[in-house]
Amino acid sequence: MNKKFTSVNEILKKVMANSGMSEVYYLNFLKQNWVNILNPALANVSEPIKLEKNRLSIKTSTELWRKEFIQRTETILKMINKKLDGYLIEDVEVV
Repeated sequence: MNKKFTSVNEILKKVMANSGMSEVYYLNFLKQNWVNILNPALANVSEPIKLEKNRLSIKTSTELWRKEFIQRTETILKMINKKLDGYLIEDVEVV
């Protein structure tokens, strides 16, 4: 019998998707891996705070950083989506 190994991470994603909790899983993933997703300069002045209906809210430390994130929205979206396996964030709100 040929059995395929399924990682706990894959099982967890399926359970979360089936229960409608995918956004909770991915927000937690973003929070835990933020510095690895963005470069350290951006990660140290921001944090993901909310994920709802494929829209990520990011809190920045200052108004100046908020403006910088708004200008870099497309780049930031690409950086984030590159690290998410199968989930797509369509929009970013910077607060």
